[in-house]
Amino acid sequence: MRKSRVSHVTLALVCAIAALPVTAAPPKPVTLDLTAVPLADAIARWEKAAGAKADVAWPTFERIDKNTPVTLRLKDVPADAALRLLMRAAHGGGKTNVWRDGDTVRVTGLADAEVVKPVERTYDLVKSGVGALIQADGDTALELVQRLIMEMVAAETWREAGGAVGGMRIAGRSLVVSTTPVIHDEVAALLGKVRDAAAERPAPAEPAVERTRRALARRLPGTGPTGTMTLGEALDKWHAAAAPGVNVIVDWRVLETGGFERSSPVDIPKDAATKPAGEALAAIFRSIKSDFKDFLGVEIGEAGVLVVSSRDDLERAMAHVRCYNVRALVARPARRGDDPTQAERMEAVIKALSEAVDPPSWRDNGGSIGAMRSLGTVLVINQTPANHERIAAALARFGK
Repeated sequence: MRKSRVSHVTLALVCAIAALPVTAAPPKPVTLDLTAVPLADAIARWEKAAGAKADVAWPTFERIDKNTPVTLRLKDVPADAALRLLMRAAHGGGKTNVWRDGDTVRVTGLADAEVVKPVERTYDLVKSGVGALIQADGDTALELVQRLIMEMVAAETWREAGGAVGGMRIAGRSLVVSTTPVIHDEVAALLGKVRDAAAERPAPAEPAVERTRRALARRLPGTGPTGTMTLGEALDKWHAAAAPGVNVIVDWRVLETGGFERSSPVDIPKDAATKPAGEALAAIFRSIKSDFKDFLGVEIGEAGVLVVSSRDDLERAMAHVRCYNVRALVARPARRGDDPTQAERMEAVIKALSEAVDPPSWRDNGGSIGAMRSLGTVLVINQTPANHERIAAALARFGK
């Protein structure tokens, strides 16, 4: 009886999520070259390059205004991503919401119900062919999806968790969600990822991300920075030698809070000039004359942009959800009566991952970033880009 109920829920979720619409094509790429340009003028240049109108809700940004200087160089980055990166460069981390409203691109700092009015959308998780299954197990299936969304998407905004913006209720065979347009996009994206993982479709290729990874793995040609110089000079020379075709952002506003400035002295060892680019960048960080070297971090972010900032900022800003189909690990048929069930195998995989990959980061271990939940044979995980790489490697080891 237990096995039948679990299989009904799993099949209902897979079939229902498969019926959701696919994501629209990405917007056109833009190129920006800004040096200490006032933010309002920088946005005007973005509008010209993107062929779009940006409407910025200035009161929602606490630390910036129209005159905040922006220094940023981006080449061939999708328009909406470029606008988010532009705003990030202005206020040094922080949350920027960017979404399309007809021909206008709306930009806000906070998910504030007083500024960004919530809209209600209905997510029909039942389509023809699964009605009978949902009728039998629908409440359980819908509650599973509801809990997943509230934990993985803007968790702090849902009223059920003490937030002020989001609300969600079950209505018959649908979920009715009230939240901001940006969070609606994230809800749809999450369900699409679950759908693709359940169908064992590979995640869409990200050429820009792969290009950045290849650049970091390439050995420098002997022209990398060495010797005594400033941190700003070292990063500029590293970029020119290691990855001239890769977009790089250094969040100086965030780094300054840890005592690191463009003028901070570094003394880089000679062998860094011929190391792989990623190792050479780590050597620059290690050569800083400071007791707080671990403050610095680097991650590959949206559109393959390499972001240098504080570790804490990168964890908050770049954690995202990926879905992993672990059917091969958990769905083996039981051969004896005392063999573990699929649910027990899934719990074992979750426990092994939480112990093998950055244990302090998981919310269940007291961390603030990592979250991991299962739907059928799909693991839905929120983590940093680096930890997602470790998760994929760990799952590959588990399967051997």
